Amino acid sequence: IMKVGSVSTLDIVNQIKHDILPILRVAAPKGLKITELFDQSLFVRASIKGVLLEGISAACLTAMMILLFLGSWRSTLTIAVSIPLSILSSIIVLSSLRQTMNTMTLGGLALAIGILVDDATVTIENIHRHMGKDSVYNAVLIGASEIATPTFVSTLTICIVFVSVVFLTGPAKYLFTPMALAVVFAMLPSY
Repeated sequence: IMKVGSVSTLDIVNQIKHDILPILRVAAPKGLKITELFDQSLFVRASIKGVLLEGISAACLTAMMILLFLGSWRSTLTIAVSIPLSILSSIIVLSSLRQTMNTMTLGGLALAIGILVDDATVTIENIHRHMGKDSVYNAVLIGASEIATPTFVSTLTICIVFVSVVFLTGPAKYLFTPMALAVVFAMLPSY
């Protein structure tokens, strides 16, 4: 559900269903029957719940594993914050591009969560490896710089695969472009 100003897409759907559809039925010529075929908002709501549940469980499980194996509250907090921030960044960019929250967009965000967990965990583990040898500041600089190139190449590879979807034509373009954009816009800030 995206908000534009003070109006969300759910508000628009409800307005059409409850306000505009009865007016159209009355104004339609005799013999023309207007019926609602299906309500896609049910699927979108279920997808939103699924993405939120997956995101929360991924962040919590990853944070617990980091806390258990590394024993660092700072690393745990970093993981728990970085994943939702990347997803939020993706939603903000998608909203500014006038993309709606639909099943495909939410599927892309769900797909991105798994990749974000991997990137954040690898980075934290490499930084933690340097923690006893240097100060925290130097450990972060050295640990992050060691994996900067491989992580950049990995992120770029994933983005290139999904950006190619933008060049599709026909119905496939309208189906898969929001998913691809959701993944790309979640991956870029996570790097």
